[in-house]
Amino acid sequence: WLGDGDVQHELLHSIRHGTSKQVLHGPKFVPTFSMLCAGFSPDSKLLCTASEDRSARVFNVETGKQLGCFEHDDWVEAAHFSPDCSRLCTASRDKNVRIFDLGTGEEIRKFEHRKWVFSAKYSADGGRLCTASWDRKVRIFIADTAEELAYFEYTDAALDASFSTDGKWIVTACSDGLARVHDAPQGKEVEEDEEAGLTENPAGCGEFLSNQFKKEKCRHCRLKWTEHKGVIPKELLKGFLAEAAKAMAESRAQEEADSDKRRVKFKHSNTVLSAQFSSQGDKICTASKDKAARVWDIESQTEVVKLTHLNCVTSAAFSGDDSLLCSSCADGSARIYDIRGSAVLVAKFGSGNPVTTASFSPDGRLLCMASSDGLAQVYGVLQPQPQPQP
Repeated sequence: WLGDGDVQHELLHSIRHGTSKQVLHGPKFVPTFSMLCAGFSPDSKLLCTASEDRSARVFNVETGKQLGCFEHDDWVEAAHFSPDCSRLCTASRDKNVRIFDLGTGEEIRKFEHRKWVFSAKYSADGGRLCTASWDRKVRIFIADTAEELAYFEYTDAALDASFSTDGKWIVTACSDGLARVHDAPQGKEVEEDEEAGLTENPAGCGEFLSNQFKKEKCRHCRLKWTEHKGVIPKELLKGFLAEAAKAMAESRAQEEADSDKRRVKFKHSNTVLSAQFSSQGDKICTASKDKAARVWDIESQTEVVKLTHLNCVTSAAFSGDDSLLCSSCADGSARIYDIRGSAVLVAKFGSGNPVTTASFSPDGRLLCMASSDGLAQVYGVLQPQPQPQP
């Protein structure tokens, strides 16, 4: 068990991706691919893994038995369970996010991207999916239809994205050294319309819309495209189109300015590899190539905790009750930090190979680690006990 004091270890399971091949002294299991991700299901009964061997796999936590294998055409960077544990979403360097049915093993949906996808996660209600990609975008989709709700575009690669527990916010991690907190869109308000041509507002507000702007509302009367009637005379098309384009550009610039006011930024001195909300939604934790894992207070935008490693910190995650923070590092170690007691409980543990990710089970009893030797390890976790008052 991992705990305070002597820092004793009890390894519950070791799970590998790899192949078996004949060697000089007989058959030997040879892990040939790095394990890139490992995480628990919401009920803490299942473990999913993602690997360079182009597969994501699901295991029974109690027995360590493999329950399913889900394949891509390139490295699988991440895997994440749906809230009801019926589906698995996977992100891959084959530029796709796929959703698999855990009951049948079948692929039921695919989300295509332009470049490598590093992260894909469900919202707490299972209705939305957020993805982060090398194409510099974080996208939000409706999970059941693959309809894109919104996207955030940055100046560098987007490496991670997560919803807050209430689904109102999304935190992103980016190669530009920033973690950002945005409003998370809930759904679309504008309906599609099949009419073509340019139309005029019957109220006479003077604004006209073309079909390329048909998703927009009139900036004056707020009528939708479907509520505008009457075709504009051809001789006036050019002037009206220019006017509409100008009005829309001004409106979008204002919307972007308003968005910047709501966008909260948290700065590292190097690439941010992961970002996650606390269960209460008032804090985020981040991991960076600047060799630090940090906890930030969102409202005050201040650093609450800084946990320093000897090399790139690959991930950081809260325990279910937000009392602990675990971080993983390329130096082959992982650490557990008591946030409330401001103390490192476990200074170093692991297989000695670079640790790609570490996270707690939702019930707080277990911790899993994935490493570059193709190994996922599951440990028990002893919660720190409150100190008696003098």
